[in-house]
Amino acid sequence: MNQFFCQYEWHLGEKIIGYCINSQCKNKSSYCYFCLQHYHRGHQNDCIDINTINQIIQQQINDRKDFIQKIQNKFSQIEKIIQTIKNQSDLEIDNLIKMETFLKTNAHNDFRNNIHIIKQCHNSNQQIKDWEFLHNLDLVEQTIKNASNNREKHYQQLDVNIIIAKRFYKNGQSLSNKNQYHNALEQFNQATLFDPNNDEYHLAKSNQLLNLQQYEQAIQCCQDTIKLNPQSYLAHCNSGFALNRMNSQEQARIFLEKAIQINPKEVQAYIIKGEMLFNQQSYKEALQCFETVIRISPNAYPAYKFQANILNKLKKFTEAFNVSLKALQINVNDLEAYLLLTFALNQLKDFERTIQYCDDAIQNQLKSEILYNNKGYALLNLKQYGKAIENFDQALLINPNYALSISNKGDALSGLKQYQQALLNYQKAYQISKDPNHLVKQLQLKLQIQQREQQQ
Repeated sequence: MNQFFCQYEWHLGEKIIGYCINSQCKNKSSYCYFCLQHYHRGHQNDCIDINTINQIIQQQINDRKDFIQKIQNKFSQIEKIIQTIKNQSDLEIDNLIKMETFLKTNAHNDFRNNIHIIKQCHNSNQQIKDWEFLHNLDLVEQTIKNASNNREKHYQQLDVNIIIAKRFYKNGQSLSNKNQYHNALEQFNQATLFDPNNDEYHLAKSNQLLNLQQYEQAIQCCQDTIKLNPQSYLAHCNSGFALNRMNSQEQARIFLEKAIQINPKEVQAYIIKGEMLFNQQSYKEALQCFETVIRISPNAYPAYKFQANILNKLKKFTEAFNVSLKALQINVNDLEAYLLLTFALNQLKDFERTIQYCDDAIQNQLKSEILYNNKGYALLNLKQYGKAIENFDQALLINPNYALSISNKGDALSGLKQYQQALLNYQKAYQISKDPNHLVKQLQLKLQIQQREQQQ
């Protein structure tokens, strides 16, 4: 089964792990780990993982088939009963026609010998029995009609526009799950036209507009949602997210604080606020946000990654390593956690463990130019220049313009005394990034070469 990911950007690309089948739930049916913990907390028994959902579908199909089979069996039984009565009536008609023929042809002996036929019909109150049977059939017919009408009324009670809107909404959800955001947005637009008073449809529009980075329109949809539902937690989160992307941090903060006020036990607002503070380099406040996330949801490993990133920037590398390790313990296949962890280890000069964790990540089929660069950097510091160059080359296969690996490869080449090649790498790294550190390396190596030439 192909993987697809949660559409809430602050869930950081979490994989969809199942579907909510609670008919009263107004949240998105597909859910990731965070959705399950927060949007579906009160009805997790109705949240079915992806591996089980097919069994549910098959059971529902079997139930429908069983219902149809039972209807057919009942119909066959009734049909047999009616056919039996019809055959009996046909036989009685044939006998009466025969008696009539006897009279018309003066076959009195034959008529007398079969007079029991007339007696039986005359004395058995057949007309009363026939009437009772037809009356009972009428009752059965009316019962079936009532049952059928009740089923139809169940659907007719819903306004036609609401049914149409829901169909557009479901189509939009399906397209959104396939990352077809433009097409999904068209479907959600139609849903809001047919049912403009459903705040969920306006919220769904805002999600697509966020994915399309159309932040002003997303904010307008959030405002429409809040007018219909002033306590919409997600609409306030979306507004804060969009305003942050538009560099309106003060306004973003107002919406995020309101979201936290609406539901202080949800993590999304804290994550968005923490990321905003991180980008503003307000690291202490950002750390507090992510600590709150972890208190609410101890397995929220993206919060650990944000913490590790902040701690690396604060040069608290031992703490950064420990926090990254917690993230990996929750999700062993998280590439970003490996990158943060190996960066911290390199800064701690624990190069052997850097190599070990890089190899673990590569063994788990995780690939990144930064991962290979971190391993190459560790090997470079262990003076294993040939192996270091192999890893820098792997990084450059993934991203040929990764200036840091080009420069680090220059260091390894310099270690092998291949100075001219090293100079070319420094020059190329500077041309790509304009980072003066690469230029300094180039000038230092040139000076070193000149000094050696003079000494000779």
